[in-house]
Amino acid sequence: MYVDPDENYMIISVDHHPLNVSQEWGDLYITYRLDKTRWSEAIPLGSAINTAAHENCPQVTPDGRFLIFNRYDPETERSESYWLDSALIETLKQRIVQP
Repeated sequence: MYVDPDENYMIISVDHHPLNVSQEWGDLYITYRLDKTRWSEAIPLGSAINTAAHENCPQVTPDGRFLIFNRYDPETERSESYWLDSALIETLKQRIVQP
């Protein structure tokens, strides 16, 4: 799990979620703070990140520019780190449905 230093959002690895690409392995989701006591529904980070492998260990660089995460492939038993522009975090925020 990664919590934004200002606590505006969290990125979490979730196993066994109906929206997961693979029902056996974790995918990454983001949830945004709505107010002091409520968080948004968890939104999957999308097919550029979530695969049939296990995505976990999300982090955002201290300058806020990059999202880094780990992907473990159970078929090859290999684990690799990936990074991409953190603009995805703001893009997904547009999908929040306010209750």
